[in-house]
Amino acid sequence: MGFKRLYVADAAADLLYERTDDDVYRGISWDAGLGASLSVTPRLLLDFSAVRCSTSFNTIAVGGENSTITISDGLNGSGWSVRGELMWRATRW
Repeated sequence: MGFKRLYVADAAADLLYERTDDDVYRGISWDAGLGASLSVTPRLLLDFSAVRCSTSFNTIAVGGENSTITISDGLNGSGWSVRGELMWRATRW
């Protein structure tokens, strides 16, 4: 579980588009996963893992910190991250 801050440069324009400000999106995130390792030889290791990530941004600080807007449905980003590695150990365990 964590708290996210996403800084977006030059994201908010005023009504006359004379200048732009930076926005800060704030939200929460969580990750959950599993993995397994298999020793092929004493020095060669196969490692596999899968992680489910979810991020939801609920507020935007327009112009950095000047005014805050609440996003009613949130901006959500979630998905799976799958990884496989082949590792070589320099020394035996």
